[in-house]
Amino acid sequence: MHTGFTLDTFRIVTKELGSQARRFIKITSGKRVFELPAETRRRQRRDAKNKKTSSAEAKEKESWNIFTYKWHAMGDYVNTISIYGTLDSLSTQIGELAHRLCKMLYTKTNRRGFETQIATQERRRRILRDVKGSQLHTKIANDTEVLQPTPPREHHHISESRSSSIDTADILDDVREEPALADFFPKLRLHLLERLVGRKWDGNYTQEDLRNVVIVGDRLFAHKYMRVNYTTYDCRRDEDMVHAATRPDIMMLSRDDNPAHPYTYARVVTIYHAQVRHFGDRSENPRTIHEMQFLWVRFFERDATRPGGWKHKRLHRLKFKGSRDDPASGFGFVNPRRVIRGAHLIPAFFYGKTDKYLGPSTFRQIQSDEETDYLYQYVNNFVDRDMFMRYAGDAVGHLTAELCPDFLDVNIDDATRAEDSASEDDSAQGGGNVMAMDADNDNLPPPPPLTGNDAEQPWDEEDLGDEDEWKEGDESDDGEDNDEPELHAGQDDDEVLDVAGIASD
Repeated sequence: MHTGFTLDTFRIVTKELGSQARRFIKITSGKRVFELPAETRRRQRRDAKNKKTSSAEAKEKESWNIFTYKWHAMGDYVNTISIYGTLDSLSTQIGELAHRLCKMLYTKTNRRGFETQIATQERRRRILRDVKGSQLHTKIANDTEVLQPTPPREHHHISESRSSSIDTADILDDVREEPALADFFPKLRLHLLERLVGRKWDGNYTQEDLRNVVIVGDRLFAHKYMRVNYTTYDCRRDEDMVHAATRPDIMMLSRDDNPAHPYTYARVVTIYHAQVRHFGDRSENPRTIHEMQFLWVRFFERDATRPGGWKHKRLHRLKFKGSRDDPASGFGFVNPRRVIRGAHLIPAFFYGKTDKYLGPSTFRQIQSDEETDYLYQYVNNFVDRDMFMRYAGDAVGHLTAELCPDFLDVNIDDATRAEDSASEDDSAQGGGNVMAMDADNDNLPPPPPLTGNDAEQPWDEEDLGDEDEWKEGDESDDGEDNDEPELHAGQDDDEVLDVAGIASD
């Protein structure tokens, strides 16, 4: 789905793409480029299979050619979308993929009356797909916990099972051996008190106020996963699974008044629910027992030493809060209603692992034997279209925080703007194609000559593996939800709603 904003941005980005492509050709036009060793070996195997003679030496590769129809037509995409709609409605990809499936199923028939046999195979595939989908909805966190299908209008769903309970006394006994548990209960009581009173802590809460928050039976009930519903950029409802062992990363709206980044990220360690009673002068009804759900998480913070975003053309980089000397400062509690959707974080493998954020701990991540963390994590805002629009802004289905201008600036530098403005007249005559947006490349000055080993040395000696190995791999949203306010005092002041309303204090 496109809007006027996305089409305007599409125009700017198309121009930027053409400028970057032409700049790349200018820089590399005088360089001699050879095959990588892996490419040479693949070519030799391919020629041997086709019974052709093949040289063992690396061949010189041709320069990148952008004078093709694919590049020529790129400048017409925006106008085509404005007239005919999104390109997926005109694409032949759906039909081609369906035809490919039919051909694959045909190979499993006896070629006689194959229509009926293909239909039978398709029916079997559909039944298996339905069975698999039903199993996903009834997947258990342990042997006794079953989470039923989640109604779409609910923000999240956590099991009410009490089969896995933890005595608060056991947690207190582990504090000495587990530094991450320091201040566990003071933080928990403060978190619950803020939700019960409906006001963030401003320094006025006393120790007596915290003691008035009582956990019934001194027991917490632990869970491994929860479901989160959210509204996508195109006003549809979708669901994410947050699992403490396999899919623990979440994103929330930043609670800062003037945030440098619109979202806060955390890794879920454990999912809890408990029965809570509130006494004292601040309590509305001391007899009421509140069923309260909360997440114990490790918080991430943005790495300020490395800028990211659209302007810098880099992914945002995160690191864990806390330190080895004070690991508890990186842990805290979160209301599940604050969760937008699951976040997709990519470990920065290049920088390796470290234990400076947290020493040996059983609470690094559930079912993890690691004693170190990756030094940095990258925020993947390209994992799907909904996630992309959360960082681009102005999506119809998102009630999102106002994004900083840098997130929307494609950063076309002055030199590129000067080049493109010099050929605006030619662009208009060129039908809007990308190649007509710049001056003639034939008038470029010659590149500096290469000296030394640069003239003959291939770019990279790394063996990237076989082409067949590349092709074999696994397939690999501020979710605004229309939750109705709860009637008791346990409502959080940061509840995320959809386009029909905003959060109420």
